[in-house]
Amino acid sequence: MNLILRLLNWQLLAGMTLIPLMITLSIFQVFNIESHDSNALFRVVSIVYFFTYVAWNHRIIKVFNKENEILTEKQLKRLGWLLVVLSVMGVFMIFSRELSVFAWSLPSPVSIAASMVMFIAMFLSFYAYIFMIYCTAKTLKWMQLKENLRTADIVIEMIAIYFFPIGVWWLQNKVNRLYRENID
Repeated sequence: MNLILRLLNWQLLAGMTLIPLMITLSIFQVFNIESHDSNALFRVVSIVYFFTYVAWNHRIIKVFNKENEILTEKQLKRLGWLLVVLSVMGVFMIFSRELSVFAWSLPSPVSIAASMVMFIAMFLSFYAYIFMIYCTAKTLKWMQLKENLRTADIVIEMIAIYFFPIGVWWLQNKVNRLYRENID
């Protein structure tokens, strides 16, 4: 699973976007799925991109924290639970159009309760996403500087991780270098 940390930046980006796009288009051509669902292509690419993105962040945190205690045990445990919530919500949001049509067809009190639960789940997934970015950025910056960090030290990494298709060109080179220096 550490393969994702050894990939070059263009290989990681191609694996997240171009390869799922080509596979999905091939499946559409083989099975002639033109009129079935116009959003199926977007959904497949989104799922692959999302789970690769989460797996990349998770592997950075797990691999570099194995020998160095950058994050506390409590933070790592919280991150594990939050990644489960984030993954479930990510898949849910990709298929949310069909679920929202179903939710609005329910009686009014049930629909209101479903909306409140959805609001809480979306807030929790937003927190999970920000916490995942924070932990990844803190891990990368600590591996680079090897000292105590302030939040201001990791803001650039957090922005690069948030805008991943742009930030991958800079971040993956740093991950490759840190992986070669510390793990191999």
